[in-house]
Amino acid sequence: MARRLREETGNQKLRPRLDADLGKPSTQRLLTAMVLPLKMLLSPNISVISFLTAVGYGFMYILYTTFPQTFLCIYAWEPKNIGLAYLGTAVGNLLGMILGGGISDAIVKRRAKNRQAKPENRLIPMIFFWPLLFCGTYIAAAYTTHSASEMAATCVLRSLVGGLVPLFSNKLYSRFDVGWAFSLLTLIALALAPVPFLFYWYGERLREKFDRSFLGR
Repeated sequence: MARRLREETGNQKLRPRLDADLGKPSTQRLLTAMVLPLKMLLSPNISVISFLTAVGYGFMYILYTTFPQTFLCIYAWEPKNIGLAYLGTAVGNLLGMILGGGISDAIVKRRAKNRQAKPENRLIPMIFFWPLLFCGTYIAAAYTTHSASEMAATCVLRSLVGGLVPLFSNKLYSRFDVGWAFSLLTLIALALAPVPFLFYWYGERLREKFDRSFLGR
């Protein structure tokens, strides 16, 4: 498209949007690339949905760090069998990626045939299974031009939660016991359950507002 417009108009400065920064100094492009992920976190869509993913990521790390205490001290497993306890999360994550991705793709294709294509269709599986499904496909589809920066912003939140959770997860289990600790996690999951549904309905409007305010699009 850009090449055709250059030939038709004679304006050799026309470039695709993705190449718009190539004429800027390398230091300015580097600074823009470093700041953009933090800027993208100002978007309600990215910040809240990324937080939701980070919480699910934190739940997984709580399980990882408390399995030895739970199965050794409470269920009296032999240490050599502790590795078997991790098979459940491994199988669950695998099924979540395969089935979640397949269901998401099927929904998007069906909506596209009915002329209802929008990135928020990727959130439909999360409405029912958000702790099991991450939001990377939605973020990439919602902001295609800056998808790398958006995924970087998501990874920052997710990594922070993954690094902080092991510091208090065993203390959480010691204070509340296994039953109440899992009940607390369940209540947190239920409190956050409406978020994908709300962003499915209002996400497009929020994205457009953010694009105008911060990205100038």
